[in-house]
Amino acid sequence: MIRIHNGEAIRLQGTYDAEKQLFTFETDRFSTYALTYQETVIIKTYNDFHHLRLTAKAGKTSQTLSYKKVGNVDGYLIYGGKCGEEMKLLAEVSGDTTSCKVKGLKQGTNYKYQVKAYRMIDGEKVTIMTSKVIHTITDSKTYANPTEVTSKTSSLKLEEGKSKTVTFKVVLPKNKKLKEHAALLRYESSNKEIATVNSKGKVTAKTKGTSYIYAYAQNGVYRRIKVTVK
Repeated sequence: MIRIHNGEAIRLQGTYDAEKQLFTFETDRFSTYALTYQETVIIKTYNDFHHLRLTAKAGKTSQTLSYKKVGNVDGYLIYGGKCGEEMKLLAEVSGDTTSCKVKGLKQGTNYKYQVKAYRMIDGEKVTIMTSKVIHTITDSKTYANPTEVTSKTSSLKLEEGKSKTVTFKVVLPKNKKLKEHAALLRYESSNKEIATVNSKGKVTAKTKGTSYIYAYAQNGVYRRIKVTVK
């Protein structure tokens, strides 16, 4: 609190009750008072798969990247490069853009990509979401990217403390092979407090509620199942 008396400004100490949103201070003069404060912006950041869900669709000399639109962001930064090399910034797009085509690539070559969503805060770009790095190969006679991930299970109900392994399958174009640059499948839970999943697809129920289990291939194509913990 600032007290202005006879042209002199003095800072007065006080206490703030956050629950009641009440600032209390003591003074012994009738003066002009000004309450000063600084806002603190709390930003949650995410670096998991299910928030951005970056995927790649390959051509012979191009890759089309797509990702889930995120609310309240100002733009996206697209990074990429050949596997085994450092990724570089390839493009910056607006918050309304959810795809980016990378051209001029070499046929039958592995590339990796990542997307970061940002907000402008006090004139600076602050990253609030970072996708998982995906690996994708441009089309060739021998190799191709997965086209989908399948599972015979669409939903799962478990009691607290119980576990079950869900089987997923990666589908490739006919007569094509996969050149692995990451695990065949990676797994993720949208809410680990409700249910977790390990690297083999074993789902463990933690507490009552609903979560989604994602299984995604190296180029980002995925399958998700709903898990209900009773």
